[in-house]
Amino acid sequence: MQIIADSGSTKTDWYFLAEDGRYKQMQAMGMNPVSYSQAQLEQSLAPIVLAQKGQPISAIHFYGAGCGAHEAANKMQLLLAQAFPQAKQIEVKSDLWATVRAFAKPPKVGFYCILGTGSNACFFDGENLKQLQPSLGYLLGDEGSANALGKQLIKDYFYNKMPAKLAQAFAQQFPILQAPDFVAQLYAQQRPNAFLGQFAQFLSLYRQDNYIENTLNSHFSDFICQQLLIFEAAKSAPLHFTGSIAAVFQEELQKSIASHQLPKAKILAHPLPQLLHYHLT
Repeated sequence: MQIIADSGSTKTDWYFLAEDGRYKQMQAMGMNPVSYSQAQLEQSLAPIVLAQKGQPISAIHFYGAGCGAHEAANKMQLLLAQAFPQAKQIEVKSDLWATVRAFAKPPKVGFYCILGTGSNACFFDGENLKQLQPSLGYLLGDEGSANALGKQLIKDYFYNKMPAKLAQAFAQQFPILQAPDFVAQLYAQQRPNAFLGQFAQFLSLYRQDNYIENTLNSHFSDFICQQLLIFEAAKSAPLHFTGSIAAVFQEELQKSIASHQLPKAKILAHPLPQLLHYHLT
């Protein structure tokens, strides 16, 4: 049996894939080795280990946010090896590799992007992933992501830049904003990027409002300018996106892409289950 995992900062989708193609799925907390402590990673992995106890695992393919850096990938590799000592093969790769492999086998040359709780982008040249911009994480980067959008909504709410009717609805949907110690609670969060990302849910409820349209366009444009237009091939190479933000707001994303004279993107909400086919064939 193979284990295939697609892990973001909010959640991890685990697929247990038998040789005959049958599979079962579990979902657990996100496992970002850069943002989360060893104890948090072990806590996220515990229910998966328990669910598969006693079953032979031949290979593990783990695609994760934060795993692009060598040190972080090694940290995850060691954790998985300790949890599943019987596994003969353990592959740990960036979540960008999950996006690349989800669209075709063998993967095609083009740009591959993630817009979910966090964001990332690369150019795949047929063999290697190329990133001209470093991944700065949820504090400094994550342009166009749920995390960035959530922060924008919160700031606009408290700075009174959000239209009054929307501000009222925003406060009703998220009563925690009324807490006198909201900022203190924010800084006390164990998973602050996921906490901030939840506020982006509000955007889908009022997406026809000019304020929401402008917010989405501004953040998607920021992502395109920071992560794509720095490549010479940006005007002609195929574009691919995965992630909840890309899927939910694909109309707005495609408009922003078109406004920068880039080719229309292919969009998937999740790399899985396409990765199942990749690892079976």
